[in-house]
Amino acid sequence: MAMASKHCPKCGGNPQDFRQVNQEEEDHLATDMTRAEAQGHWRCPTSGCRWVQPFWYQSKGRLLPPSFG
Repeated sequence: MAMASKHCPKCGGNPQDFRQVNQEEEDHLATDMTRAEAQGHWRCPTSGCRWVQPFWYQSKGRLLPPSFG
């Protein structure tokens, strides 16, 4: 699985090794955007963090619902 060092606005501190969203996360995101947009999202790996964001656009990020905790 691909990883990318990104800053998480919810976790703060040092950059985290974000991973690409998995299929379940992508399916949820695709209910609010196109499938192509959902596929371009990355998730913070910190335990309990639900932050996802497009690769280049942190400002367009969002929290997944608590069920993804």
